[in-house]
Amino acid sequence: MRIGLFVEDAGHLAFIRALVERVVSAEQTEAEILERNAVGGRGAALSSLRSYLRDVTERRDVFVEILVAGIDGNCHGYQERCREIITIVERAEYPGLPVCAVPDPHVEIWYLADGQAVARACGGVGRQPGLPRYKCEPEYYKTLLREAFLVFDIDPPAGGTEFGDDIGSELVLDVARRNVESLDAFLSDLRAAIRQIRAASA
Repeated sequence: MRIGLFVEDAGHLAFIRALVERVVSAEQTEAEILERNAVGGRGAALSSLRSYLRDVTERRDVFVEILVAGIDGNCHGYQERCREIITIVERAEYPGLPVCAVPDPHVEIWYLADGQAVARACGGVGRQPGLPRYKCEPEYYKTLLREAFLVFDIDPPAGGTEFGDDIGSELVLDVARRNVESLDAFLSDLRAAIRQIRAASA
C-alpha cells in the first residue's frame, strides 16, 4: 500500500506523517509513505495534488492507493475544505481514496489537542494551556503553541511546529480526538481508507 502526502508546509508534514505512521501501525499493515508536497501553503498543496493526478493518468508517476491532502480550514470549516479536496480527486476520476487532513481553523490546534504531548516532547511534565476557544485568528494559535514551549524555557524558532514529529508521536490519540473534531475526522477517515484498501486486496 502507498500513501501520498500533499500538505501545506513542513509543520503540517511532520505532524501528519507521524499520525499516518501511527494509524498504519495500529492497523497492523505496511505502507510506503510518499511525500509529494510540503511547501507553499494551501495553493501549492492543491496544485501539487492536481499535477500528481494528471501525471498518474499519463503514467509519469506511481499510483498511491490513499491520497492524504492537508490544508488548514482557515475559518472556512472542515467540510468546505474537504469538499474542495474530494472534488479535485473526483474530477480526475482517480481510483484511489482521498483522505482530508484539515486542521480547523489552523494546524496549531492539532498540536495542542493533547496539552501534555508538548510536555512529553520536551522531556518533562508541566502546566499546559487548555484547548483554546475557536477563533479565526492564526496568530492566536501560534502564540499559544509557542507559550507551551516557553514553559520549558524553549523558544522554538519555528514556533513549535519543528517538533511536529515528536508531538505527533506523543499524542494520546483518544484525548486528542475528543478535544478536536477535525483531528478525529482525519484519523477516522484514514483508518477507514486503510481498511477498505486492505479488504479490497485480500
